[in-house]
Amino acid sequence: MNDKLLDKVTHLHEDGEHEKILELLENEPSEYERDGLYARALNNLERFNEAKELLLKHAKNGENDCVWHYRIGYSYYWLNEYENFINHFERYKELNSTMMSLDETAMLGYGYLQAQNPQKAIEILLSYPDEQNSFWNTNIARSYAYLEKYKEALPYALKAYDIVCSEYKDNTLEATPEAIMVSFLYTELEEFQKDIEFIKSIPYEQSHALNNALAYSYARLNRYEEALPYSLKAIELANQECEFEDEKFYASGAVIIYSNLNEQQKADELREKYGLTEELWLYTQEEIDCIDHHIEKTIGVYEDVFHEMVSDALHIDICIVKPTPQRDFYTLVTMGMGARKMDIPDEFKEYELERAELMICLPKNWNISSDDERYYWATRWLKILARLPYTDDTWLCDGHTIPTGEPLAGTSFECILLEKPYTFKGADVCELPNGEKVKFYQLLPLYKEEMEYKLENGVEELIELFDDDFSDVVNVKRKNYCEPNKAIAKFMQNFKKK
Repeated sequence: MNDKLLDKVTHLHEDGEHEKILELLENEPSEYERDGLYARALNNLERFNEAKELLLKHAKNGENDCVWHYRIGYSYYWLNEYENFINHFERYKELNSTMMSLDETAMLGYGYLQAQNPQKAIEILLSYPDEQNSFWNTNIARSYAYLEKYKEALPYALKAYDIVCSEYKDNTLEATPEAIMVSFLYTELEEFQKDIEFIKSIPYEQSHALNNALAYSYARLNRYEEALPYSLKAIELANQECEFEDEKFYASGAVIIYSNLNEQQKADELREKYGLTEELWLYTQEEIDCIDHHIEKTIGVYEDVFHEMVSDALHIDICIVKPTPQRDFYTLVTMGMGARKMDIPDEFKEYELERAELMICLPKNWNISSDDERYYWATRWLKILARLPYTDDTWLCDGHTIPTGEPLAGTSFECILLEKPYTFKGADVCELPNGEKVKFYQLLPLYKEEMEYKLENGVEELIELFDDDFSDVVNVKRKNYCEPNKAIAKFMQNFKKK
């Protein structure tokens, strides 16, 4: 490309005349420099896919060109293809002789966040701090929140909100997304009163999300009468904005509030109006307090809870009992399964098996906050089994085995056995204020061969195979007690005894 034409393109680019650049270069022969400038103009006109395709034609020539990597990385960024964006921007950073700009650093950090690598996002963003930039603060907050480090996230979220408010002094409603982030963090930290105080200190009245957040925090404080008007306002605003899915979601929250206010007719009216046909099953506050006391007395004190933000007919929270010197492992316990009675066969009704909660013991190095399926399967299967009697019209009790369909991630286990929590004295039964019993069952993952042995011989025979090395704390590398030679040897030993 000749210098005169290049000079024209440069001036047009500086003036933001990107359409004119395309017109100027349209009839020029395709070659590396021309196509690079043409792609840059396409990017600036938000025609990212065309820019990407044009740049890919020159992938070989651009392999060691930092500008080519920047341009195609930019296209991938706006096409939400973050893995490709990261690869090219990292190569751009490697080839570029100058330090990346703040905007480029922020883009790379955001890319890592979207690619589900929040720790790397934090590392990138903190390498070029700009505390007065709302985008930078917001993405630091999001990255920490992704890692469930809510305390670390909160100051950055608050800073982002303040910055946007100062930028839009005449219209602080522009900061509503940042305010929603702050509210989310307060609720995850279970600082519901602070959430209420924060939202009421800002212009929340026309935001359906913030009205719903207010309702949620009041409800979590059991202040249902105060929660109700905000819940109804959220529904009204969502309706005005034609946000039907949000409106329906808010209506499900209002149903919970009405139910706790014993206004069942109004709850039923909302269910019918929004197609929430399923009956919502919840413990009363008195029952919650009773089960909470039972868990803390027999299993352990818990401070953290995985709260279920969206529920169907059952609301299942997970209480997290952390390791202690006496019990050096995590115990996760459901809260909510027993709010709905199971349909027990007549021949077993005398055993009062209608209500149940579930638990699982995990080693102290288990990453309970991770969404990596190698760790998350424990939480996932607590929730699956807690809902199974409802979703499959069945019932569960100790001795039942449930196949997982495929091996649990990172293990060779293909089944789960429910058993009484023998490690925890008195934990197997909780008596509610009305005298009804809630049974507690522990999840024990099994190998396929162990499940088959249990189905053929019974659960007691299976447990007889377990030796002193067996622990009810999950060990993903424990031995298989029903490998053919071991199971047969044990069976023959028992047979000779008989």
